[in-house]
Parts: sequence; C-alpha cells; structure tokens
Amino acid sequence: IFSVSFSCGMLRGLGVNGMRPLRVWISSPVKVLPCQPTWMLPSGHLEPVSLPFQCRHWRLFSQLTDQDPGFSNKPLTQEIYTLTSGSASSPTSHQRERLAYLVSVLPERVQSFDAEDLGRCVGSLSKTREHHSNRKLWEALAQSAVLQARELSSRDLAVCVAGFSKVGFVLGLRVLWKALAKAAIAGMKQMNSQDLANCVAGFSKVHYLSSREPLWEALALAVQASLDRTAHWHLASCVNGFSKVRSLSRNRELWETLAQGVASVAHEMTPQGIATCVNGCSKVRLLLPDQVLWTALAKATMNAAPKMSSRVVAGCVNGFSKVRFLLVEQSFWNLMARTALSELESMNFDDLANCANGFSKVPSLRTEDDDIFWENLAEAVVRAAEQLKPRHVASCVGGFSGVPSLHHDEALWSALAGAALSVLNEMNPLDISVCVNGFSQIQYLLNHRNLWKSLEQAVVILRQQMVPQGIGNCVSGFSAIPLISESDSLWSVLAEAAVSVSLQMQPSDLVKCVDGFAKVSRDIGRDALWKALAKSVGSVAKHLNSSELVTCVTGFSKVHDTLEDERDLWNGLACRITSTANQLNGHEVASCVFAFSSLSYLLEDPALWESLAKASIPHMKHMAPRDVGNCAYGFSEVSFLLEDKALWTTLSVAALFVVRDMSPIEVVQCVKGFSACRV
Repeated sequence: IFSVSFSCGMLRGLGVNGMRPLRVWISSPVKVLPCQPTWMLPSGHLEPVSLPFQCRHWRLFSQLTDQDPGFSNKPLTQEIYTLTSGSASSPTSHQRERLAYLVSVLPERVQSFDAEDLGRCVGSLSKTREHHSNRKLWEALAQSAVLQARELSSRDLAVCVAGFSKVGFVLGLRVLWKALAKAAIAGMKQMNSQDLANCVAGFSKVHYLSSREPLWEALALAVQASLDRTAHWHLASCVNGFSKVRSLSRNRELWETLAQGVASVAHEMTPQGIATCVNGCSKVRLLLPDQVLWTALAKATMNAAPKMSSRVVAGCVNGFSKVRFLLVEQSFWNLMARTALSELESMNFDDLANCANGFSKVPSLRTEDDDIFWENLAEAVVRAAEQLKPRHVASCVGGFSGVPSLHHDEALWSALAGAALSVLNEMNPLDISVCVNGFSQIQYLLNHRNLWKSLEQAVVILRQQMVPQGIGNCVSGFSAIPLISESDSLWSVLAEAAVSVSLQMQPSDLVKCVDGFAKVSRDIGRDALWKALAKSVGSVAKHLNSSELVTCVTGFSKVHDTLEDERDLWNGLACRITSTANQLNGHEVASCVFAFSSLSYLLEDPALWESLAKASIPHMKHMAPRDVGNCAYGFSEVSFLLEDKALWTTLSVAALFVVRDMSPIEVVQCVKGFSACRV
C-alpha cells in the first residue's frame, strides 16, 4: 500500500514519539523532491532533514509534531494573513482549524517577531472575533508592541493601533497605548492618509487617550494637511474618530475643514461611508447649523437609499434627527420612513432603537395621520422587548413617548415597562432618567407602583453619578407622578444634585428643573435650590426660546417670595418676553401676565405690558377660562392699562363666552379685574 520506508531515527529527529502520524501519511498523496528542506526542531534550532518526499499540502507536516515544524516567522505570519484576508471571508472548517492551530503556537513565538511580522499579525488576527478572547495571545502581542513601538514603520504602527483597538480588554492596557501614542506623534510626518485614518479610528476608542491633547492636536493638523489626498472612506473614518474626542469638539478650524471635505465628496461615498459621516458630524455642535454640509449628506443619502442596509438606514435616521433645519424636510423624511419600513424585518435591536429615537423628532411623522409606520415599528419593538439591552430600552421609551398616536398602545408600554424593570440594574443614570421622563408622559403607566418605586430607588442609589441632563429628565418626569411627589428623600437628592451642577446644565435641562421643582410643594432646601437655578437661568436667558421663557417665568413666579430680590433675573426675563411676545400663544401670554403682576417693580415697565396687551388681544376669543381669569387679574394690577378700551372690551367678550365654565377662583379674578378697569 505504501512503498516508502521510514526510519524511527528520522521520526525521532522530527520530535515525534512513536508511529502515530503514519496514518496521516498513508491517507495522503506524496511526491519525491530532489531538495533537502530545513525544519525547525522542538528545541528551536534549524537543521536540514533528509526527506525523500513531501506532502502535497503543507498542513499535513504540521500534524507530525506538537511544535509547528519548519516555520520561520515570515511564513507563519504570512499564512495567518492569508487565512484572515478578504479571500478567506467565508473560511472552510479546515481553514478555521489551521488558523486555530497557528494561533495556539503564537504566544511563544511573538517575542522573536520583527516589526513587520508584529504589524501583520495584529492586523490579521483583529479581523477574527473568535480569537479576541485569547488573553494570552493579545497580552503577548501587546508586550511585543510596547518593546518595538519605536521601530514600527508608519504603516505597521497604524495597523497595530487599528488592530489592538478592536479587542475589548486591550483598550485598558495603558502602557501599550502610551507607547503607541508616543510612537505615533514621533512618526506622524511619514504617515499617509490611510495610516492617519487608522490612527484616528483606533486611538478614538481608547478612553485613556481622550485627554492627551498633544496626540490629538498632531493628528488634527496632519489630517488637515493631507485632506486633499484623503480618500472618502478614510475621511469618513477621521470624522467619526475625531467626533469622539471632547478636546477637539470646539476646534472650529478642524471641523470646518472636515465639513468642506465631506460636502465635496458626499456624492461619491458608499452608503456605509455616508452613515459614518452623518453619525460623526451629528455629534459636533459646531456643525449642526452647517446647511452646505447637511444638504450634501441628505442628497447623497436620498440617492443611496435603495442600496442602504437596515443598519445604515437606522444610523442615518439617528444622525439626521439632530439637525433642526432638516426636520422640516418632509420629502426627505418620508423617503427615510419608507426605506426603514422596507428594512424593518432585518433590523436588530440597535437599529430599532435608533429609528424609534430618530423618527420621533420629526414633526411631520410624529403627527402623521397614517399610523401604519408607527404601528409596524412598535410591533417590531414589542416582539424584541424581552431581548432589548438597557440603552435600547431607553431609546425606545424616549422616542415613542414623543409620538402622541402611540400613547394609548397598552401592549407597547407594558412591554417597555417590563423590559425596563428587567434591565434596570444594568442601566446607567442617563438611561434611567430618559425612562423616567418618557414613562411620565404615558397616562396608562402613571399608577404603575412597582415601576415608579423601582425607578425612584435606582435614582437615589446612583445619585452621585447623575449628569446634568439626567437630573433635568428626572425632575421633569417624577414631578408628574402622584406616587412620587411626596417622597422627601428623592426630592432632597434631586435638589442637592441640581444645585451642584446647575452651572453646567444646558438651557433645556434648566427649564425642566424649574418647571418640575415648581410643581412639588416640598421643603427641600428651597432657598439654595431656587437661587442656584435663578443664577443659571439668568446667565442663559438669551438662549431660551419663547416657550422655555414662559416655563421659567411661570415656575419662578410660584416662589416669587424667595426670588423677589433677584431683580437681574426678572428684568432679564421681562426683556426677553417683551421681544418675543408676538410669538406666544394665548395660554403663554396669560401665564406671563399673571406671573409678572406679582412683582411691583415690573408693573412700571411700559414696554413689557404694552407688548403683552398687544399680544393677548388676538388670542382672547379662544382663551380657556383659566387664561381669561389670569389676564383679568394681571392686567388690573397695571395702572396705565386700566383705561385701555380695546384690551378690556375684548377681554369682557372673551369672559362672556366662558363664564359658565369658570371655577370660583376664576370668577373672583374676573370680578376683581373688571371692577378695577375704568372702561
């Protein structure tokens, strides 16, 4: 059967004990070679071995010994590269076994790798997720990279940065990243656009490096200098990477340069590249008003929509929803909704959450009469509810709570409430706060005791980790829940947290705090709380829109005894209301009239009261009883308005329309007001 004879000595020379490998040879074709191959023995030495034959398939030799025979580092890393390259995207079981074997012998060989072998190995193995959990392997590769960081070529360094950043636990190896960052700064002048893109993408995933300004400044300058030679897919990587670095968020020169580059090549980008740019640019506030950039990305998205996968569609929806001026582009959003609907079946949990959160911000879709889109999206979320992760639950709750047509969908909200309770212990404070604010808008859930008590307990436990946005959400949400409004411990925690971060709050979060705390009649250190909120609101009053201004005026007026001496606050709010009075609706005007009338030093401000009187008259015929009463009472406190015939005549007609629906206090307000006027 087999005509070639073996000597036991030759087999022992190869480090094989016994005759076990013979069955491999018997089952495989062989051929005679005139050469004498050199093999690496178990001791690590190279020695020529006289073999009159060789297997047709290289893999069979590896089964002769426990050590891989005959491999120097170059062929070893080259084979790993081949097995993990694009041509091996669907490897056979044999290729997977072979790669697993090569990986098993790597840790002992890594220390003898040169820089080229190291780069090739890291870049190749980072593509195979099944080997990311091999701690021994990656620690050996990381140790070698630390020792050789200065010797790596610009290409190998960039490949190592990109490769190591894909392996979860490696992101925490500070010594490695410090060495790679130093090497990158030193060798940045030799990097091409691809190397720079790999470095930006890789380093941006390392939390430890986010505050290393020399690294990011050097990368920013290098990318800007090479932008005209940067391919659009590398540009997308840079945009996405830089958007994760806080120290660069205000670098106007960098972002304006990148925005111009993206706008000029958006039409050439693949759907994935478009989504990457949309996602990155949407995180940079400096870019949100850039109409040239976003118009170019929107056009590119519309052209590429038929070729978009579910993940790309969801990513675009989430990013574009943060751009205010685009939210009114109804044709664009209708196309995105149709595309998302066609991909709904293939969406994963991330995609569903991004769609729920993104589409809910679009006015034309939020109030859509045809509810098929929202019903389908809600049904998909209900089916997946038990498997949703914490961030998915929060995104769905925050998104769907903004869609009025879904507020009565009990199946949806029961599923989301159950999902929230099941993952509550894993949620971060911001996700919890989004759930609090979202669930508080659903009438069906207001008396869900288990849900609200669990959320309350979670907020109290995580109070030290609360961020400004989370505090605003919690105050706004819990203030609407009767079960929670009497909880002294919770409101003390929220008040203390609000005081400590009030100066770091965004205007919208400050408004939520003013509105929420004003609804809670608890003694929670109110003087310190309200003075802190007043100081913060006063500093951002010029950035508030008309609706937010009214909310602050109404909220502060409920504690005017505490804030009566805060003249700068009240004068600032009065000045802003004067300039925006014509944008207010009837209820907002009436609320301001009633609130300002309680402050004596504002009663002599003719510009304020004339603007409120003028703004109120067109709305009076449609005012609710409460608003009529507030106007009658408030205007009667302003002496120079008591003879304004147009104002009082119009108000009296409005009162006649609603007098039968007035409560006793509203009747008293009208009696007081009409008896004071001189018309």
